[in-house]
Parts: sequence; structure tokens; C-alpha cells
Amino acid sequence: MESLLPKLRAGNTVRYVSPATTPDRERVFQATEVRESWGFKVELARTLFESTPNEKLVLLERFELGEIG
Repeated sequence: MESLLPKLRAGNTVRYVSPATTPDRERVFQATEVRESWGFKVELARTLFESTPNEKLVLLERFELGEIG
């Protein structure tokens, strides 16, 4: 079955968000280095490490509405 989503390619941007829990910083930075070595641009959501559950919910709602990419 073929995916309906486009394939990621070097030069694409990936953004890390964490809608539920706060991720381990070291693991995020390690994963970021790997993705960058593959040619991706990596962005970290401003609420990734320090935010309340409500702030994370607002971010997800804005993403779903297309207000942020």
C-alpha cells in the first residue's frame, strides 16, 4: 500500500513537538544530530521542554487549524 504522505527528503524541515510529556533533553539533542547528518533541518517547538499541558494543547490546536506549520 502506497503512502498518501510525501516522502521526506534532505533539505526538508522536521519539527519536534511533545504533546503529552516532556522528552529527555539528551535524547532529543542526539536525535537532532542524527537528523541533521541526514540533511534535514530540525526545529524544536518552543514548548518542547518547558510548558504546561494547556500550552501544549493550544499549540496542537493551532497546528491543526493551520495557524502554524
